[in-house]
Amino acid sequence: MGGITSGVMHVPQGIAYALLAQVPPVVGLYVSLFPPLLYMLFVVSLMAGKSVLKICGNEPGHDLSENSTMTQEEYEHCTIATASALAFVIGIIHIIMGFLRLEIIVTYLSDQLVSGFTTAASTHVLITQLPSFFGMLGIPRPSGFGYLAKKLYYVVTSFHKANYMSTILGFSAMIFMVIGKDYLNPVIQKKLKLPAPFPFELLLVILSTAVSAIFKLHERFNIPIVNNIPTGFPHPIMPKFDQLSKLIPDAISIALVVVALHISLAKLFAKKLNYKIDPGQELYALGLSSSLASFFPIYPISCSLGRTMVNVEAGIRTQFATVTSSVFLIAIIAYFGTFLEPLPMCVLSATVIVAMKGMIRKFYDLKLLWPISKIDFSIWIVSYIVTVAWDVTPGLTI
Repeated sequence: MGGITSGVMHVPQGIAYALLAQVPPVVGLYVSLFPPLLYMLFVVSLMAGKSVLKICGNEPGHDLSENSTMTQEEYEHCTIATASALAFVIGIIHIIMGFLRLEIIVTYLSDQLVSGFTTAASTHVLITQLPSFFGMLGIPRPSGFGYLAKKLYYVVTSFHKANYMSTILGFSAMIFMVIGKDYLNPVIQKKLKLPAPFPFELLLVILSTAVSAIFKLHERFNIPIVNNIPTGFPHPIMPKFDQLSKLIPDAISIALVVVALHISLAKLFAKKLNYKIDPGQELYALGLSSSLASFFPIYPISCSLGRTMVNVEAGIRTQFATVTSSVFLIAIIAYFGTFLEPLPMCVLSATVIVAMKGMIRKFYDLKLLWPISKIDFSIWIVSYIVTVAWDVTPGLTI
């Protein structure tokens, strides 16, 4: 039952995070399938919540954003190739770190630095979702220093291009998610004695897809939809090694953040559930799962606190539950993916925005941090401002 619960969560979240990485929705399903299966083979820990790292999700498409002469099909193809190559490099870095026992490096990443960094990355996520949320087409893809401010400027000045039906549907989806997850879910869990939260994301995807298909929202109102989800499995291909040198700076910074988050969560749940972890083995597992899975269309992955918590609440105590969730995903990829093609993109953006709510709440930590340590407060602020003003890589480096 726990594995099925996990698999159900992977479908809407995988598709939504594919939107973050600016790759086709089906890639999100591949990411939810291949890396967790490989990760399962190399560890004995109970960290079962493998998913796309939200702060990485914005990287692959952004690396290509300055090339505005590409067609949408060419852009997606190049973005997938870049994302897979980035995942490969990150995996190799993790393997090297495991071989050299460099997991100790993450102890130098203070909680304040990581918190400011990830909160800023969430700000990147929120702003990059606005065009899809409002159904805007043809918005320029800025790059370089201050690209986030430019993105926001383009959204504001192009607001006359917003699709009013996408906007209404997007806000409706947000309200549905907030009411469902924050208010109805505790009542439903208590009344029905569910072992895990009710999957409101999946319910939203099913309802919005059905409404879109029945009322032909794309044809009548020109609402952007997922459109094409191919059935079947991709053939493995070699990552594009000619891109590797360009990706190393981003890969190093992302690899460090992935390790910091993963080891921290692994230790947290090991203590909670009374088992031991081997940080070195975790690095090998991260590296091997990422580098081997990169032969398929994927993007960088990390652990997910939300999914891991759901797995724990559902009673999952071994990695074998990954097999059950994978069978569910295989059925979706092989046979039922086409049913999701009418899914409005604004609904996926709404799902991502609501998922970022917890990260944005970290601003409240500043009020507690100021009287305790002015230095830690300053580290948080500098990390946040640099990451927002520039990008996630300089934000961690500086």
